[in-house]
Amino acid sequence: MRHKVHEFLAHDLFSDLSYLMKRVANEPQIEILAVLPEPTLVQVSQFNSPSFEFLGYELIDTENRIDPLLNCSTFMSLIPVERLTNTGLISDFNKAKQIQKELTDRFPDHIHSETVLFALWRKKLQISG
Repeated sequence: MRHKVHEFLAHDLFSDLSYLMKRVANEPQIEILAVLPEPTLVQVSQFNSPSFEFLGYELIDTENRIDPLLNCSTFMSLIPVERLTNTGLISDFNKAKQIQKELTDRFPDHIHSETVLFALWRKKLQISG
């Protein structure tokens, strides 16, 4: 799975926030997310940047890069939509890992059942006056 995660992320993310901020400096509207693939609970607790707010966890399938919980009616029973955060994410690490395991255990041949778990943070907006 680790190789698949790296392949999954190969062209989509930046690892240098300073570089990214320079690249988007003239963009009128941007949203920057910090993303940690397949995190441990320790890694999540160690991310302590005051300029980012924690949003939750998301499962993305490795085939089509979609959230199978929100986009596949087959999986709706794993977590009711009303138990997701207001941004459609899972708030609890252990629940996210449990759902990830259930996807592959209960639906081993489904195209969307193999997922990568992501922890997500959003950069807080800086309002200049």
